[in-house]
Amino acid sequence: MQTTGNTVVLMCSDVVGEDGPISIGAISRAVSGRAPACRLVTVRDLCSRRGALPEALLALQARRAVVCCGNAARSREEIRASLARFTVRLEAAEIVDLSSTAEAEPGEVFEQAVARLRSALARISCSETAAFVPRGRRTSRPSRRQVLALSTRDWAAEATESCSIVGLEAEATSLVAEASRLAAGVAVMCSKVTLPLGSRWLPLQVPSLEMVTAGWPLQIVSEGVPVRLLSCGDEPCAHHGVELTAFCAQVLEALAPEQSRLLLGGGESALTHDPRPAPGDAVSAVATARSITLREPQATIRALSALASGGRGEISWQVESALSPLGEVRIDASACSACGCCVSACPTSALAIEGGDEDHPVRITFEPASCSGCGACVPACPEGVVALRQLVGSASLAPARLPLVEVTPDERCISCGRPLLARLSIAPVAGRLAGSHPEVARLLSEGRCADCVLAGVPLTASMTRLHEGGADVNRLPSGDLCPLAGGVP
Repeated sequence: MQTTGNTVVLMCSDVVGEDGPISIGAISRAVSGRAPACRLVTVRDLCSRRGALPEALLALQARRAVVCCGNAARSREEIRASLARFTVRLEAAEIVDLSSTAEAEPGEVFEQAVARLRSALARISCSETAAFVPRGRRTSRPSRRQVLALSTRDWAAEATESCSIVGLEAEATSLVAEASRLAAGVAVMCSKVTLPLGSRWLPLQVPSLEMVTAGWPLQIVSEGVPVRLLSCGDEPCAHHGVELTAFCAQVLEALAPEQSRLLLGGGESALTHDPRPAPGDAVSAVATARSITLREPQATIRALSALASGGRGEISWQVESALSPLGEVRIDASACSACGCCVSACPTSALAIEGGDEDHPVRITFEPASCSGCGACVPACPEGVVALRQLVGSASLAPARLPLVEVTPDERCISCGRPLLARLSIAPVAGRLAGSHPEVARLLSEGRCADCVLAGVPLTASMTRLHEGGADVNRLPSGDLCPLAGGVP
């Protein structure tokens, strides 16, 4: 972790002191190895005195700041208001709660404070200025309101695209490493929930659990670290937390039952649970800690790959749920025109089309590990033969692309002699056009390729069937003989 210049940590005088559990000198020594360019400063009455925070930031010429308070949970809005009055734009800002329970051991309080501070620094060190601009509102430089809204974890779910989620991924990676070091757990929690020092759970705060996907807790479990989801109690947040925990439990039971004990339920009572394994019941962690990714489908695929490496990867299993970050696409090959509309609609390139020349058939293939289950391919199909199931399973880790449709150009156009396919399967196309353009559908069915039909017959023209010289021919409204009429090449 590297921080840029003018990165400061402001600590309220209420929580630090040479005689207390959180010593500014000890904190500085613990953090300096991870963030040598960072400055730690104690500010008297930081949380209670109006103007103390802006004054300190201006005096230090800070560009990125971590604000540590003993009552940050209660004073969050006041802190944000103080940051809003700061006349110099911050590139990133984080608020860290260092409140502790009365019965907490001083050693645990200090170690957890260090872990939270390191993780907050990891987050702001990866937060570029452009990361704080929500999608659809990009400017050359964000406003202070946009910076503050996003940097204090109050962004909307739509803002968590690739650029703005980098800092959150860095924080998650740091928290998992710190939890392994302290034999603690990670609580993925709504920002409205408070988690005091001494609870042996390190917080990964998000605006709402509704933005959390299965890949988040499953990756943490794959690192041998206990994890739980804590909601604020609001119905959408709480419901998603319960449903997602149940889904992840099903996945772990099917793929890695020995790791399922690391996934715990939520609720305020969960904070009193000690995540440390019982003597003789340790769970083996991954030898080398990996960085955490929170973007799907990569997050779930990485978690499944790590869990499968534990010895049950060869077992066939499947869990279907609306919460699955992955999907399985199926196509009715007998009714597919191989037009490629589903491929064009796929945002992750899980679907691909290849071939279609004289020597190679058209193939539509599917890569399970790339499918996010978004369903964009289903409405894009003009034949309505694409289906999607939201599920994860052993097939999700298939190393190669799976063939869904294959159409071989084994016939040739009676007019031009080229392969009849011309990148489209003729029967579905003719069936689709039978109602609106029966003559075009007839010509396709008789053995003419789509290129010849479209080159000579306007789809909007009404053609007259005549009987001339004993043969059926087509004439356009102008009276001219259609070049594709009857048996005329």
